[in-house]
Amino acid sequence: DGISEIDPAVEEDFQDFWDDAPGPDNVGLQEHFAQVVVALTQRFQDEPAVAGYEIFNEPLPGLLVEPQLVDVIETFPFYAKVIKTVLAAVPGFKQLFFIEPDALHNVTDLRSEFLPWSTFSSYPNVVYAPHVYTGVFTLDAELASVLPGSGSVLSPLFPMSTGYSNVVADAQALGLPLWVGEFGNSVSDDNTMLRDHYQYQDQDAIGSSLWAWKSPPQPNTVAPGWCVMQGSTPFNVETFPSRLKFTSRVYPQYTAGSLQSLSYDPDSYTFDLQGSSAAVSPGDTAHATLLFIPAAVTAQIQAEGAQVQTIEHGDGTRSVYVYPAGGAYHVHT
Repeated sequence: DGISEIDPAVEEDFQDFWDDAPGPDNVGLQEHFAQVVVALTQRFQDEPAVAGYEIFNEPLPGLLVEPQLVDVIETFPFYAKVIKTVLAAVPGFKQLFFIEPDALHNVTDLRSEFLPWSTFSSYPNVVYAPHVYTGVFTLDAELASVLPGSGSVLSPLFPMSTGYSNVVADAQALGLPLWVGEFGNSVSDDNTMLRDHYQYQDQDAIGSSLWAWKSPPQPNTVAPGWCVMQGSTPFNVETFPSRLKFTSRVYPQYTAGSLQSLSYDPDSYTFDLQGSSAAVSPGDTAHATLLFIPAAVTAQIQAEGAQVQTIEHGDGTRSVYVYPAGGAYHVHT
């Protein structure tokens, strides 16, 4: 069927968008887009369940294919235009905007950001949200899909460690918090790829969103889809054990002070968190570290340099409030 993303007609359409070509009403395409975002923000700005808005999912470069220039010339100025339009139209707006690099990043895993976000916009509530698909959409995997068995030739050039170190460096250059907006793999690769994703995310304390949560039944039973569960009705949903093993994990929902390190072992169901914070009075849940503990973790929670309060839920999960005594604190099983 081919790949639509490399169709010259598709790229020409994207170039028209980046050039802000006028629509039939002589209003630029980007202005039309910005007004759609304005309508969304006006509708959901007071909705507590909506943290923010991803402006454009995996934008393509058009006819400009230099990874280090696409965001500077096309993508980020467009994001800044949308944000400026929203701020002018929605008084008191303060929700997040999630911005991601051009989709070339998914193929190359290269660094692409070298200018601070302030070059483009002064709005502070912006999150850098790249996608990390090392070994899935990078050039080694794309080559293997065309010439089976050939991907191993390029795979040493695309270690997942580099994919993560590059997005961390990009976020630091932008001066923005980092959140991996998409990552994932086939369920059949969970014990290798998904395990590694979470290891590197823990290493750099990165929040993330796995693609995907649920999907309809998949025809390929050898390598079922990328979701945690699949099924056509609530009564025949299948949850993949490997996906549950890696996604049901200990993580901080809120953190007092700064997080120094975080690790979770899905094989032994143990975790280790270290942080540093000013003292938080026991019972002050608004300023404590709050940990989600999945049902698989049954060991007692231990802490040094902090007091803990455990709330048990009916499904076996626990919420643990951590009240640092002041300075370094350590929470673990």
